[in-house]
Amino acid sequence: FADQARARNDELAERGVTLGGLALGTVRQVAEASRLDEPEVEATNERRLIEMLLGGLGRHAKGLREAREVAVEVDDADTEDLLTGQIREVEKSAWFLSASLES
Repeated sequence: FADQARARNDELAERGVTLGGLALGTVRQVAEASRLDEPEVEATNERRLIEMLLGGLGRHAKGLREAREVAVEVDDADTEDLLTGQIREVEKSAWFLSASLES
């Protein structure tokens, strides 16, 4: 999941730079800009960790959908397409994790 997230983040950063933006590059910058909750340090139970990851994926998908709405509003079909693909990947990851909780 971490490798997939890094690849998606790289795609988003590249698109942002292509559009004239500035990609945040340091761990500190990314941490300060993150809207995700800090993981519970004491959480060592596998089920709880998966639930926390699912929550993060859900918030991430919500943010991607909001960004896609902006892309639609400004008529940026390429960014809309990129975000749609990322939403699909995040939802697929969440589905796999959810399935692991059912077993």
